[in-house]
Amino acid sequence: MLSRVYLYISVFTQFLFYLPGTFLHEAAHWIVAKLTFSHTPTKAIIEDEDENGNKIHKTVSGFTIIPKIKKDQVVYGHVLSIPKFDIALVFISAAPLVWIVALYYILSHYGYISLGFENGNIYFSADYSSFFSLSNWLLIYIALQLIWASTLSSQDIKMFFKGVFSPSSFILLSFILLICELRCNTKIINYLPIGFMK
Repeated sequence: MLSRVYLYISVFTQFLFYLPGTFLHEAAHWIVAKLTFSHTPTKAIIEDEDENGNKIHKTVSGFTIIPKIKKDQVVYGHVLSIPKFDIALVFISAAPLVWIVALYYILSHYGYISLGFENGNIYFSADYSSFFSLSNWLLIYIALQLIWASTLSSQDIKMFFKGVFSPSSFILLSFILLICELRCNTKIINYLPIGFMK
């Protein structure tokens, strides 16, 4: 019972601290779901299990950032989306990764990290000593929110691979490979010597 109390306190503390990051995470899912023309219901009836393991049907919100504890597993938020094709799951589930890109550009803008190419080599440098200072408390907080927002949950990863290994994904990949093959052949034919082509 005491461990359950500690769990609730921990979840509530994280909920308050990471509220902006949770919103950004779920917002990324929702926006990409809209961009892929997926259905995003405001409410839905889903099948779930109660504490005794009995199957029940309950109404859930289509977009929420209110955490729920389910069998000692914490879900900090969710977005319901029904894609027309499973390939859309790849983009919807991976959407929060955009925030790690945003974090890179913010830190790069202020000169705390740099990434580039020189003489065919990739170089990366980071100035940790000046970043982790009390004067940077707001930037540190923003960085923590963006890291939290970009972290994929186990459900996100599951949906990602469901989209990757779907028939629609196979069709799209086949189409892309076909286009690449046609383009390569066109280029090869264009650069072949006239004598060889005869």
